[in-house]
Amino acid sequence: MGTDSLSIGVYAYEHTEALFDGRVAVDGVDAVFETAPLVSDIFRRAVEGHYDLAEFGLTYFLRTFDLDDVPFLALPILPNRNFRHSAIFVNTASGIEKPQDLVGRTVGEFTLYGHDAGIWPKGILADEYGVTPDQCRWVIGGTNHPVPACDWIPQPVPDGVDVRHAEDGQTLGAMLESGEIDALISIDVPRAVLDGSPKVARLFPDYEAVERDYYRRTGIFPRCTSSRSAGTWHSGGASHGPSTTPSRKPRSSPSGSTSSAPRSSTWASSRPGSVRCSRRTADCSATTGGPTGSARTARPSTRSCATTMSRACPSTG
Repeated sequence: MGTDSLSIGVYAYEHTEALFDGRVAVDGVDAVFETAPLVSDIFRRAVEGHYDLAEFGLTYFLRTFDLDDVPFLALPILPNRNFRHSAIFVNTASGIEKPQDLVGRTVGEFTLYGHDAGIWPKGILADEYGVTPDQCRWVIGGTNHPVPACDWIPQPVPDGVDVRHAEDGQTLGAMLESGEIDALISIDVPRAVLDGSPKVARLFPDYEAVERDYYRRTGIFPRCTSSRSAGTWHSGGASHGPSTTPSRKPRSSPSGSTSSAPRSSTWASSRPGSVRCSRRTADCSATTGGPTGSARTARPSTRSCATTMSRACPSTG
């Protein structure tokens, strides 16, 4: 019986290293893993049909519901989970000392309004501190490098929310340091912080303690799902130990080599197939909180993504 070939797009996290170098193999599949400098590049290439299976942001997945033909189904494979209090930065001369001071201010957001790592801080600001997105002005762009508008995915914006994209050549990090914007939501740490500039700081300086308290009070550890299309392909589990297949090194996309920090994201695939879920490869539980609803939803819920997961993996119950 022949071995199926499968192209998989995933960011090169520390915990996916073993997939790239062949220490962990996919049973019955000749898997070729591909990565990119930005995880959003993987999302874009998934939408373009480049992969059979790929990591894919949950908010990006929800946006595909606005397409005429929704290309993906969700899988409960969760490559990235992170708390997000640490992702809110402020200009130290802006007078912002607490979350409520963000009201009426101009806030930058990395890449896309309402993206995975942006919807969590917005939900936390709304639920915990009463600061809703319509109380701020929003500028979208790249943190340390200019990022063009993501015109390959629907970008709905809630009524009453002021959103614009940064001008060509502008970076949100530089705009924050100069005071052109007052705050920034970004998983990429602004260059000014890395360089030790006194002009930019985190809104929550002791963010680890704040995140621990948030988890203790809510039980929420941000998570996402993954997605793929319907059909007939069956996948086995990942086998640990010596690999019987050739080692695979990360294959960078044409846009360059891997270089950026881990992000919150999901998975996506375009090969027709039904999936046999294995608890060796997928966390099939549906008990942890995560963002639910449509791409327009700006606050996370204590409910899980159980509905999406159970459609893709009936064994989740």
